[in-house]
Amino acid sequence: MIRPLEYCENTAHIASSIDTIDARIMELLHLREQYLAQKQRILGEEETDLVNLPEVNEEIQQLVQTNHSLQNEQK
Repeated sequence: MIRPLEYCENTAHIASSIDTIDARIMELLHLREQYLAQKQRILGEEETDLVNLPEVNEEIQQLVQTNHSLQNEQK
């Protein structure tokens, strides 16, 4: 659950919210990948304006992992 900041009473509440946010980011990246793949199928082999999705996903996943590492160090 993502608890509003004003209702976070301790670090456990904050950590839980951050974990949920990170999980949702990963879910949305996977969904985005599916939509881009469908766009590619519809357009066929034409050039598209797609970004390098695997590279973007990797960068975001690294940020999420770094965030988890920092949280674990603070415990």
